[in-house]
Amino acid sequence: MSDDVNLSQEELIAVLRNLSMKADFANAQLLNLGLIVEYYGEVIQEAGIDLKLDAFEDWAKARHEEIKSFANTSLAKDVAEQLKDELGKLSGIDLTE
Repeated sequence: MSDDVNLSQEELIAVLRNLSMKADFANAQLLNLGLIVEYYGEVIQEAGIDLKLDAFEDWAKARHEEIKSFANTSLAKDVAEQLKDELGKLSGIDLTE
């Protein structure tokens, strides 16, 4: 995509407002997800099931390393490149710069 896109101030403000609303929506989803996890954690503990939360930190560190390792693979880079291309097509903005 080599066409330059020139946005007026009004269009840029509209884009930024849209992105701000999307960020607010994503934050609300994260909050709700956290509440759901907390709720089910309480339900499970009330049922007498040991969640082994003391092992969570080590598990989370190991899982984080797995995710970082995947992010450095060619498959992850291909997915990121495809996503960038698709977003560029949808927005009309060259995201390669």
